[in-house]
Amino acid sequence: MLTFALSLLWITLELSALWFACRAFLPLRRSIGKTVLLFCTGALLLAVMNTVKIPFLDGRPVFVKLLSLGICYLLSVLCFQWPWYGQILIISLFYFVLGAVDTVMLYGSASLLGISVTALTWKKWLYVVIVTIGKSMTLLAAFFLYDYQRNRSTKKLGTGRTFRMAVFPLISILMLYFIYDRFRSQEDLSAGAVVFSMVLVAANAAMLVNIRHMEKASRAEQELALLNRSMTLQSENIRSLEQSYRAQRSATHEYRHQLQTIADLLAGGQSAEAERYVSELQQKQSSRIFAVNSHHPVVDVILNEKYRAAKENSIDIRIQVNDLSDLKLPTDKLVVLLTNVLDNAIEACKRLPDHREIDCSVLLDES
Repeated sequence: MLTFALSLLWITLELSALWFACRAFLPLRRSIGKTVLLFCTGALLLAVMNTVKIPFLDGRPVFVKLLSLGICYLLSVLCFQWPWYGQILIISLFYFVLGAVDTVMLYGSASLLGISVTALTWKKWLYVVIVTIGKSMTLLAAFFLYDYQRNRSTKKLGTGRTFRMAVFPLISILMLYFIYDRFRSQEDLSAGAVVFSMVLVAANAAMLVNIRHMEKASRAEQELALLNRSMTLQSENIRSLEQSYRAQRSATHEYRHQLQTIADLLAGGQSAEAERYVSELQQKQSSRIFAVNSHHPVVDVILNEKYRAAKENSIDIRIQVNDLSDLKLPTDKLVVLLTNVLDNAIEACKRLPDHREIDCSVLLDES
């Protein structure tokens, strides 16, 4: 019964690692629930094959390995979408890595402890703990491969995160080495050492997963703060646009009266008075309501609002734009970028006694 339980544990760790390795590159064919059910069935089947004596499998370890590989391939075909040759490649690479990790763990542990591999395998509980740690490490590596592939477009693995992820496992490895070194000359590990080793492995897994969730939550908070700021800026720009439209309607109404006045003067033969009136209107028109037209509504709103704000503060602002209708920059980033740059420029000009000038160019090239 204990042999079956250990076999089931190891196979469950292996198939869980296989699931994450496949999921990192392949799309699911079925729902998560059906996929988990199929993998659980596969784990039970493989555990039975490795522990129960089956007549046509007994004494044929190579055939058992090939059959196990075939079951894993069948699980991959049933649960993931990809060409058959690609799935064979992934399954083969996974089994190669799994075998390499098992070999490194056994031979590396035996070398560190200064005993032979045969002597290590005779220390039953030491062997169980080392194999379990190796398969757990494979599972964690597959999980972080899946996590990296899913978030590689947005997540960068910095040195700080790498250090935080590595320091506790390295300390744990040193602790385990010193504990196992005490049992080098003894027949096997004590029950306390076995329990401590399993708890330490679980603690490492929980710590690594917790670091991932904490950093994910931190990124979510930063994105939420940026979104709130962008929404605030967009709301201000929308209000500014509404004020500009109201000003335009008022100016249009006044413009009609002004045209009528000019027409009446010309009709009465008072051309000199009409010219003087036109000159007065030109002097009053100190700024344009819409100074910019780039065919991009967000850019137009921001630049026109900042143009108006600069003029109100006696700042000479010159804006150069071209056709920005094909600009692909996300709206939230565009709002933050242009608003921050122009607000900083206006605030800097306010502190100057004279020669307040701003040159602004927003040009879209082929890039």
